[in-house]
Amino acid sequence: MKGTKKLILALSVGHHAKRPIHWNIGTERQVLSIRRRHRLNVAPGVVDGVTHHIYNLGAGVDKDLINKIQDPYYLSQVAETFKSVAQAVKEFTPWTAPWVAPWVGEAGGAYNSGSKDVSHTFVNGFWYLDQLGMTSTLKHKVYCRQTLAGGNYGLLNTTTFIPKPDYYGAILWHRLMGSKVLSPGVTVLLINMSNSTTFNVSLVDDMNLYPILKTVPTRGQKTMREEYHLTPKDGNIQSDVVLLNGTPLQLTKLLDIPK
Repeated sequence: MKGTKKLILALSVGHHAKRPIHWNIGTERQVLSIRRRHRLNVAPGVVDGVTHHIYNLGAGVDKDLINKIQDPYYLSQVAETFKSVAQAVKEFTPWTAPWVAPWVGEAGGAYNSGSKDVSHTFVNGFWYLDQLGMTSTLKHKVYCRQTLAGGNYGLLNTTTFIPKPDYYGAILWHRLMGSKVLSPGVTVLLINMSNSTTFNVSLVDDMNLYPILKTVPTRGQKTMREEYHLTPKDGNIQSDVVLLNGTPLQLTKLLDIPK
């Protein structure tokens, strides 16, 4: 139990003085239906978020699931759903802005407990990390993963509570990403879904992103950069062991998260 509490606290994003109040409307279709029928009569600061659920990978028993997760085009299609929900919330709660925001109240990738061969493995992170980045850019403020422990898509093994690869993906995301999509320290997430192609990536300090703004001289100072490479054990994308910069991420003898 002691180790389990440590795992749960490691995913904590802090606590609020009061429990957040949200309106759970379930699916994108329900959001759009409510938008057409009526508007929320909510005063500013009363409702914190409007939630919806998303399982865009389909059924967990789908034999083509592993291919869907590796298809960037398929993964990007759900962006239209996030855009529609964000726009609907903006339209029917204009007077509450900027307090009310769309939340993903439940997402597990594949429904019906996920896939017994895919959801608990390294390859599931292609969907998970991609969707975390996608929702953050499309004005969603909260993303709730289904689930911490339970089903094939749980972040922890149901019987041993040993973290699965997505748990470490969540930890890394929480530690590296700030509260804004872009902040003074920019985190770049690169996902290579090809098993036969490698890429050489160069990052250059270029402060002149927008010509109308003045550039800030660096005065010849070198900027340090941290790199975190997540790879599967033995190169098997269906492995339930993930490596960080070549080192397996596994609990210590005291059941602590590896540093």
